[in-house]
Amino acid sequence: AGQRDPRYEFTHALVRQTLLENLSPLRRAQLHLDVATAMETLFGDSGDRAADIAGHLYRAGDAAEVDKTIHYLMLATDRAVEASASSEAVEHLERALTLVPEENELERAALLLRCGLLRSSLEVAKADQELRAALDVYRRHGRSEEIAQIIVRLCFHFTYEGHVEEGLALCKEGLAVVGEEASRARCSILSALGLACALAADVTDSTRWHEQALAMAEALDSKELLAEVLANRAISCWQTFNAAGMVQSGGRAVELNRSGYRAWELANSLTYYVLGLSLMGRFEEAWPVVKETLEISTRDGDSQGEMMCGLALGMQHAAAGDLPSAIEIARRTVRINDDQGFPWGGHFYGVLADLQMRAGDWDSALETYDKSQATVVSGTCWDHGDLSYSLLGMAMIAPARFEAIWEQLRPAVPETTVDLPAGRIQTLLAAVESLAIRGRMGDAGHLYPRVLEVIEQGLFVQQFHTGLIEKTAGIGALAACDMDAAEAHFQKALKQADGLPYATEQGEVRRWYAKMLVARNGPGDAEHARRLLTDAIAVYQ
Repeated sequence: AGQRDPRYEFTHALVRQTLLENLSPLRRAQLHLDVATAMETLFGDSGDRAADIAGHLYRAGDAAEVDKTIHYLMLATDRAVEASASSEAVEHLERALTLVPEENELERAALLLRCGLLRSSLEVAKADQELRAALDVYRRHGRSEEIAQIIVRLCFHFTYEGHVEEGLALCKEGLAVVGEEASRARCSILSALGLACALAADVTDSTRWHEQALAMAEALDSKELLAEVLANRAISCWQTFNAAGMVQSGGRAVELNRSGYRAWELANSLTYYVLGLSLMGRFEEAWPVVKETLEISTRDGDSQGEMMCGLALGMQHAAAGDLPSAIEIARRTVRINDDQGFPWGGHFYGVLADLQMRAGDWDSALETYDKSQATVVSGTCWDHGDLSYSLLGMAMIAPARFEAIWEQLRPAVPETTVDLPAGRIQTLLAAVESLAIRGRMGDAGHLYPRVLEVIEQGLFVQQFHTGLIEKTAGIGALAACDMDAAEAHFQKALKQADGLPYATEQGEVRRWYAKMLVARNGPGDAEHARRLLTDAIAVYQ
């Protein structure tokens, strides 16, 4: 016969609950303490059962020693972090905070700092509050290293929250605190300042600060620091649509973060690496990276990573012609943006509206375009980019509303793309196609040289799904009456659309190419245009 199991369990959870409720608070606290003491004797403080021991000690209240309870809560926090369970780690820290008196402000600041760092991917606004509270304490005590750490993370948050001026001010404060001598703290703040300048659309200063940070990180010979600097540089490259820079810096950051496996940092660097790959049309390479990034972000509750990665995934589904999946992902990114209180609704609703329009759901698209126009923001590198989605949409499905939006965007259309922030590049590319659609060929043709400059920078696909830039260049050349150049662009775009493949552009490129052939009206052009339009109809169907 088998041995009898020495363990006992209640026949029903309600029996257990009834017995617990009948215990006095003092008796219940003592039982929790007895269980914690027994578990400590059995398992020690190795950490394997730290969360259970900490839970019983915390519920024991005044019957337990405060220092011991905090000790096990911190062990439990460490184990949760190792398991990438950020939410659980934050819960342990919040409990520890309730046990530390207000007068022990440095001890509380240390807990707030760690809590804010761990909460960054979960609730940015709440993390900001914790980090700011810790920063106030460290300012009073002149703790430069902690001040630098907080400023760096807040500046990362500001990339999502759009706090331009505060980010610049904090970085300048941080540089004054850490001094001129090369150090890890100074290097991190220089990198954060590069990020803040990019958000402020100051591309020249952003580049300068990033170069200084990179040189310092390499001189300090710290892989962890170098990974941080490279990841921030990749984000800044995204804010100028420097896709090649995103891939180069983001790719190096990914390698470094993999070697030390720093989960949050790895997910962050993967996010902008994969966006760079997508903007360069390297979808086959991007696909496994997208899946890995989403797995990490979903597992860790990293809403920002999930939101940004969703943009890359949506681009890939749109390119594959799977508009329903792309639309569902766009809806998810809108929800995350709104739930987190981020100010980028103009962009995310614009992405969703564009996809709805291309799927033929024009009523929904118009409603979503209205939401996009109601949530535009200003004062960042993304200025005007949010409204550019509506410019193209109105040109195609609501021409009566086109002129009003064009008049708002006209001053933002650039005369050069040198050191240009992302929002104005979006505006340029949307303007070329939308003006051509509305028959404003002279205006569209005037912008053709700027599109060539964008192509020279290595940008392949418009963010986040609106098409191939070679097609846009072809439209610009057609509008400028340079038919030979237009044909070369359309032929290249057709090869790209069929070769990637980029399904949603296969019909569009053929349609515009046919329009160019009809306008040129050379020998054989009419028959060639007829074949292209026949193929385009088959694609649309």
